[in-house]
Parts: sequence; C-alpha cells; structure tokens
Amino acid sequence: MPRPSSAKAGALWFAVLLCGVLLAACGGAPAAAPATAPAAAPTSIPPTVSPPTAEDRPVVPTPTGLPAAPATDDLQDVQSEGVLRVATTLDNPPFSTYDENLKPTGIDIELITDLARRLGLRVEIDDFTFDKLGNALATDLADVAIAAISITPERASEVDFTNVYYVGQDAVLAGLDSDIAKVASLDDLAALRVGAQEGSVYESWLRENAVATGKMPAERLVALVSPDSGIDALEAGEIDVMLLDRQPARVLAEQGKAKLVGEAIYPQVYGIAVRKGSDLLPELNRVLAEAQTDGTIERLMVKYLQVAPEEVLPATPTAAPTP
Repeated sequence: MPRPSSAKAGALWFAVLLCGVLLAACGGAPAAAPATAPAAAPTSIPPTVSPPTAEDRPVVPTPTGLPAAPATDDLQDVQSEGVLRVATTLDNPPFSTYDENLKPTGIDIELITDLARRLGLRVEIDDFTFDKLGNALATDLADVAIAAISITPERASEVDFTNVYYVGQDAVLAGLDSDIAKVASLDDLAALRVGAQEGSVYESWLRENAVATGKMPAERLVALVSPDSGIDALEAGEIDVMLLDRQPARVLAEQGKAKLVGEAIYPQVYGIAVRKGSDLLPELNRVLAEAQTDGTIERLMVKYLQVAPEEVLPATPTAAPTP
C-alpha cells in the first residue's frame, strides 16, 4: 500500500515535469488498473543468435538544460518503514510475471527483492500497466520501478536510472500461419502492420523512425495493451507482426502462440527507475554492484533465460551509440 500523506517535494516537481507519461517496455499499456490475470509461467528457448556486443549497446547521454531536481527523502522513508515499494508490470515473463500460485516472480522480481534485502528492507510489489509506471513514481505510489525498462535519453530526462543491470535485444513475432519468414530491418517492419506495446520503447522508436519519417503510415503502427493482446491481434489478422523484448518473445514462441521471424533490430539496456533527485539512487547502485560482483545477476539470467553463463553480457553504466 502507498504511504498515506507522504508525497514528497520531489514527487510534485516530477509530476509537473512529467506531464502525463513516461515509461512506457521493455519495455506497457492500457488503463491504470493493475493487471489481474496471471501470465504464463516463465520458460524460454535456447538463444539462436549471438547477444549484442559492446558496440551495439545504446548510449544514454546525460540530459542538459533541465531544472535541477530537488533532493528527496526517499531513503529515510524506506528505512523508517522497512519497506521498499516497487512498481512493476506482471505481464512480461520471464522478467516479471505470476507463478502458478499467483505470486510475483521473474528476473526483475527476484532482483529487486535481493537488492531490498541487502538494504535491510522487505519489498511491497504493486502491479501497474507499463505506461503508468512513471505516474506511480511521480505520485508517490512507489519508490522504484522495475519492469525491463529500457534506458533512453527521453526517459532519463524524466526519472533517474540505476546503472545498467541487463543488456537485451528485441524480437519480432508473426502468426503461426503467416507467410512472413524473416524481418531483418526497420524497412522490413515499415512495410508491415506492426503491433508494439503502448508506451514501450518499441512504439516510440517506430513512431519516430518509421512513422515520422514517412516510411510507415501511422495506421500501420498499432498500440497494444500487452504481449498477450498482441497474440490475439496476430490471430485475428489485425497486425502482421509484433515487436517486443526478445526473451518474452521466445517464451511466446515456445508456447506455440506465434513464430519468431526476427531479432536484434534495436538493442536495449535496462535499469531501475526512481524519482528525479531520489537519494535512493546511490544505495541502489551500491547493492546492484554487489549483486553483479557476487554473481547474483548472472545466476538469475541463467535461471530464467536458460543461457550459459558466458552468454550473459556484463552490464555497465556506459555503452555505445544508439542504433
């Protein structure tokens, strides 16, 4: 539950700066109501392509020309209550989903629980649609947001991010009966009706690089509520393909709900989001570094992604230019 009457000065400042909302996939979604139906238990398919190299990783430039965010007392609040309030979206296996007992599980859930433990805190997990994660931070309904959130310059101007904890890729799914065999580039996507989760980095990327440039008519880009709604749209013939994070895409393909027709068009880096100016950030980065050093993050990736340890890319705060 949110802390009653504890809205901070930083939250009000942030809500004004935000103007309505952000984060949007890992990469999110529809109404503000939390999701109620559990997603499928996380499984995955062995990788068929090599992970991105350091040269593929997007750069996250430091925003300039923005007013300085007032410091918050988030750290004091969580320490006094012993609780870290976490906003996530539980429709994105294997990062965040429900297990067979309807309990939150996945890479992001285990990671944030481990980081909270290192800080002497317990977690309180709340399920939001992806496009409401920014509002959850701005209105003080959560202290952190973690949901396979790609770090972008736009998002970094609205929230603060921890250091990178995962380097990931995208994938393209088509219907099981589709004639589409391979999608390898933005131009390939622009020729199709593409579904992308609303508010996700993929929707923004397509809108800016395909629709705004005239490569793709606006009506060919379809905003989806969730990956499952994208499967429904594929089956109904409303879209030709769906663009989303690679691991959730592989889960859906393994479950026989769609076929994988493309990967690695737009590499991503993931971080944990906090309010601008949050004094939680240094402590989160400290325990995140511990989790990287002692192998905790690598073990989570191996457990949920079914990859060999050598296939887990080292996550670093800096990276190469955005493609």
